[in-house]
Amino acid sequence: MPQEARVKRAIERETAWTTNVPFIKDVLLLWEPCDEPSVDPDDVLLINCVTQQKWKGPAIKQIEGKGKGVIATMTFKKNQIVCDYHGEIISKQEGEQRLETLNEEPSYLFFFKGKAGEPLCIDAQKHPCDCHPDQDTYGRRMNHSRRNCNLRPQRVSLNLQDGARECVVLLTLRDIGVNEELLWDYGIRRSSFGGEGSDLPWLDD
Repeated sequence: MPQEARVKRAIERETAWTTNVPFIKDVLLLWEPCDEPSVDPDDVLLINCVTQQKWKGPAIKQIEGKGKGVIATMTFKKNQIVCDYHGEIISKQEGEQRLETLNEEPSYLFFFKGKAGEPLCIDAQKHPCDCHPDQDTYGRRMNHSRRNCNLRPQRVSLNLQDGARECVVLLTLRDIGVNEELLWDYGIRRSSFGGEGSDLPWLDD
């Protein structure tokens, strides 16, 4: 069950609500855990997609007013994996150190907790990556949306030939049609990082 403070913050973010705003106690009373779709750690197709970065369905395209983005070239069903957020797996501490050196550059660092709860980070800053020097990976090219996201990240641990690897895949929140832009919530707001994003209105989209 989510903590009361987390529910309170989520409600406060919905600044467009003027009537029928839910009470925190009602949200907690009616809250039910969502079933996480299970991912087979030995799924050969998924492992090949992650290691070779050959995903079927997403395509990079120029999006008017945004620059590059990713669209669907086929239909996706709810809870279907579209791609992974690909990059170098490092510790949270190393990720924070790298973040400090970026200055005004965009950040492609994704922080998450591993299978054992250890804080980790995926660094997709280097492009192209060392393991796929001739490919543009999809996860880092997807645009942000808080209100209209149709994907969400989920941590998985895959059993590769050289051992288990932590990774983050992007799953569909609903059915998605052809030519629909693929969007996910980066989890940052204008107030994040001491308000450094206060002049970035796209974080509210």
